[in-house]
Amino acid sequence: MSTLKTENFQEKHENKNLKKQRGFTLIEFLAVIALGAILIGGVFIAINNAMTTTKTKSLSDDIVSIGTSVMGSSAGTGTYGTGTSLDEYLIRTGKVPGSLTISGTAPNRVLNHPFESTVEVTGRGNKFVVTLNDIPGNVCMDLFTNAAAWERVLVSNTAPASINVNAGGYTPPYTQIDATAACSETNPNRMHFIN
Repeated sequence: MSTLKTENFQEKHENKNLKKQRGFTLIEFLAVIALGAILIGGVFIAINNAMTTTKTKSLSDDIVSIGTSVMGSSAGTGTYGTGTSLDEYLIRTGKVPGSLTISGTAPNRVLNHPFESTVEVTGRGNKFVVTLNDIPGNVCMDLFTNAAAWERVLVSNTAPASINVNAGGYTPPYTQIDATAACSETNPNRMHFIN
C-alpha cells in the first residue's frame, strides 16, 4: 500500500510540473516580441532605402530628360531667354518627365520632384539651369556624382536667376570627394545643374 501511495504522489507531482512547463514564460514571450520588432524594423529600413534609391534614379533620369528637351527647344535660336522660367514650356509641350508632378494653374504651374519639393528650369541666355530644391544629403551626393551630362553643378542656396552660369560650382568629372564637400548632410540642398 505504501508503494502505491508513493507512486500516486510521484505521478501527481510530475503532472503538476508538466502543466507548469507547457506555456511560455513572460520573459520568453517578450523576447519573441522583441525579435519580431527588430525584424520588422529591418524590413522597413530596407524598403525605405530601396524607395529612396528608386526615386533618386528616376530624378536623375528626369533631369537629363529635361536637359535634352530644353536643348532641343532652342536648336534654331541658340538662346533660352534671360531669367525666363521654362517650366510652363515643358508643361505645355508635354515634356515633363515621369517622376515629376505638376501643381498650380497656368501660367504659374510648378514642377515637383519625388522628394516633395520643386524643380525650376530657368533660361540664362545661351545656357539654362535646372534647380532642384530641398534635396536630402544622401540624394544630393548620388545626383551630384551622376551628373556627367551637365557642364557644371552648383550646390548653394542662391536663387537660379542669380547664379553665375559661367563660374563657380564643379565641373566634370564629379567625384565623391566633391559631392561630400558640396552636399550638406543635415540641411536640405538646393542643386543647380547648368548646361
